[in-house]
Amino acid sequence: MPILDAAVRLRYPADADVRKGPVNLKPVELDSGWVADNTTWTSGLTAITPAKQFKGDVAKSSWLLNEDIAFMYRAYSTLDRPLKITSPDPMNAKSQVLDAGSAVTIKVDDSKFSGWKKLELYDRSTKVGELAHGAAKFTVNDLKAGYHAFSVLGTDDKGNIRPSNPALVVVRK
Repeated sequence: MPILDAAVRLRYPADADVRKGPVNLKPVELDSGWVADNTTWTSGLTAITPAKQFKGDVAKSSWLLNEDIAFMYRAYSTLDRPLKITSPDPMNAKSQVLDAGSAVTIKVDDSKFSGWKKLELYDRSTKVGELAHGAAKFTVNDLKAGYHAFSVLGTDDKGNIRPSNPALVVVRK
């Protein structure tokens, strides 16, 4: 849903009314998006970059609407993610909707990435937490209404960065 929501917000004019006939969607400049280099998905971290800076093979890439979508795509597309968000359940959005202002605890199974030096929690592309030691658990307070796509990037003592699976949380007004 966050991908569809972003596409509609990007293309649909604010004053459009389908009752008055076909809606003329706003154009999208290719350089305005982000690109995922699909040749890197087995490297441990799928490479994402602003479209203007992409130097790879366009035929082996995916164009993405914006940075938020790029972060979510990377969390889904990278092979062998050693970090795993266990709570909320990645399918949580099917059964639970939170109220605006609520808090959510993000628990991470780090057993396959035990030498981590830093864990960073992202809500789409916005960093909302960081840990340097201790239990792999974050609490995000005062959630705003909308879709929250959480993922974690872990860095080990060699500088390797590895992602978690994403977890979607839905918050109503």
